[in-house]
Amino acid sequence: MSIFSRLKQPQGQQWLVVDKVRVPDIEDLAYTYLPDLTLVHLFAGTPYEHLNEVGPVAIKYTAQKDFDSKLVDDSQFHSSCVLFSTNTPVEQEVLIEHLQALHYVVIDDSPLFFRFYSVMMWDSINSADINEVDIDTILGPFNSLSWISNSNKKTIFKKGKDKDNKINYPYLLTSKVFKELV
Repeated sequence: MSIFSRLKQPQGQQWLVVDKVRVPDIEDLAYTYLPDLTLVHLFAGTPYEHLNEVGPVAIKYTAQKDFDSKLVDDSQFHSSCVLFSTNTPVEQEVLIEHLQALHYVVIDDSPLFFRFYSVMMWDSINSADINEVDIDTILGPFNSLSWISNSNKKTIFKKGKDKDNKINYPYLLTSKVFKELV
């Protein structure tokens, strides 16, 4: 059984954001195991484009047995990616723009490169320490963010019901736990 299949939404879209520094062969794996692949380089078209070769990729997630087996068997892989999910139809462009915008956040009046796809960062944070506004900002048009730790623990952040985010750039994060990153 897939580690992420348990998180799969019955409808909507799921995007797996993978840290290419920790999983450099992610593109080869994805193209080998996922038919009709949609893969987006998240640094493309951003100020970080010159780092595209090592930048994160977003893969439209469709649970495929062989690909999922790689996720289950390789802790380096499943601990190097997060899954953003939406259970309502949202244009792909809106979802990708949000993921790209998350790289640049402002915390305590300081701009910060935010590695939101780092499982190590999420595992070091107590979810109770993140305020609702920050959760909604991080999720944007998505309904949830999920990840699997090295110890195979599944964690999910969910948006409050019937919340639509007003998009303001750059994203501001105000929780004390994020202020410790500055």
